Amino acid sequence: EYEQELKHLRDGILSALHDVEQGEGRPRTGVELAAFAELLAVAAEHNMMGKVPSLWDMFLKRQVQDARETAQSFYKQQIRSSLESHPPFPAEEFVTIVDQFATKSQQVYSQLLVGLATKEAEHGMSALEQSLADLHQQAVVSNREDIMSYLTVATAPALEEYEEAIQAVELPQPSKALRAREAEYSQAALDQMSGISQRYEAMAETLLGRRQQDMQAIADRVTSNNRALLRQVLEEGQTAAKAVHQKLLNNLLSSEGRRCVADAVLRAKHSSARTDTLAKFQSLTTVASSEDDFKLFVQATKQSLEESLAAAHPVSYTHLTLPTKR
Repeated sequence: EYEQELKHLRDGILSALHDVEQGEGRPRTGVELAAFAELLAVAAEHNMMGKVPSLWDMFLKRQVQDARETAQSFYKQQIRSSLESHPPFPAEEFVTIVDQFATKSQQVYSQLLVGLATKEAEHGMSALEQSLADLHQQAVVSNREDIMSYLTVATAPALEEYEEAIQAVELPQPSKALRAREAEYSQAALDQMSGISQRYEAMAETLLGRRQQDMQAIADRVTSNNRALLRQVLEEGQTAAKAVHQKLLNNLLSSEGRRCVADAVLRAKHSSARTDTLAKFQSLTTVASSEDDFKLFVQATKQSLEESLAAAHPVSYTHLTLPTKR
């Protein structure tokens, strides 16, 4: 029985020798390594020793190649699994994880080539390390992209709430009051976003910076609209004030018929009309009273009143504004 098992083993080794010679053999394990040693003995028995060096080189190259591919496959699988995590791992934690995978992959490679302390194995390890380094860099980039995508989606509701809140503010508002509301809503949104992104400290600053830009763009649109409405208030107030002044002026002039209005009367009536007109302007433009344009509109309104009075009754107004010197 022993002799039959030995014959069976030798027949198998001869078959393995033929397969390796034909480029089909792919020894992978320590058991096969031992079998290859037996193969050498059988090769000597069958006068095939001349082929042993080339067969041995082929054997080593395939062992190294298989070990490297297996280690790389292990690493890729572990990376792929980690990248599928939701929410994604923080950048620092992810780097630590993939470094551990790289170490395990190198261990896999060494275990597959146990006992083969050859230059081919050393070169294979160097090639594996370079390959793992490239895969590591790709994985880190993918992880950062996943983090940013996750945070963008996760913080979108806070941005939407900010936009809804700021757009719900009744306009026009005094610019200072609107800025205060914008700051209040913006801080509330940032606080909410910071809570969401605090696990991703390395990426949070970039994300929050982008979100601040988003909110600023929204605030700028609202501010621009508010500024236009405030100017409209000032223009409409000025128009209404002019109408009040014109009515008072017409009443004054029509009360005297075709006669020239006395300077003293004109001076008193004009002063009263001017006061009433400016009071009307201010009552209609209270919301814009703290704006930079307000004083300019007041001055423009005053000038317009003077010009209107002079155009309506130039003779009397000349007497009023340009007294004759003696």
